[in-house]
Amino acid sequence: VIAELPADQKQAFDWEVVVFDEDQVNAMVDPNGKITVFNGILRIADTQDALAAVIGHEITHATLGHTMDRMKRAARQDVWSMTGAAATGVQVREYLHIALALPFYREQEIESDVVGLRHMSKAGFDPRSAIYFWKGMIAYNESSGREAPPEFLSTHPPDQIRIDALIKNLSPALVNYNAAQESGKRPNCTISR
Repeated sequence: VIAELPADQKQAFDWEVVVFDEDQVNAMVDPNGKITVFNGILRIADTQDALAAVIGHEITHATLGHTMDRMKRAARQDVWSMTGAAATGVQVREYLHIALALPFYREQEIESDVVGLRHMSKAGFDPRSAIYFWKGMIAYNESSGREAPPEFLSTHPPDQIRIDALIKNLSPALVNYNAAQESGKRPNCTISR
């Protein structure tokens, strides 16, 4: 997926994907393009295409500057919180976080899902696997008894909302995928465990 990024995005980051032997079902990226994948997520991203959806999502967080945006937003909120507390005597940090940060984070997650879909499909990975992945996340969360917090308290949107956004953006991704396949881009990755 990284190989198919525009040249400026490939060169602007020191891309690296590292898999950690941890049961955690998660992946993340730092502002420099270092992608961390915990092997617990491979229970759900169990095909090369589903893993490409995860990688495409994390690439998008980096290329769109989401990590830095979050750090800047948190710093501003801290200033507002201290100012508010000094003026009123009331600690407002959590209220600011819920009201200002969390909706912004959820928007970034959807944006990363959708743009990541484009990245993966241009690299020849089947974009329908992103939907497969999120259906797998729903099944995993249900089978493990995990209950999502109310949406307004979460950094991530509900899985079904993510699926809906992916479905709405699937047609252009399928066009990219078919064009990539026709041009000979047929990834053949293996996931070793």
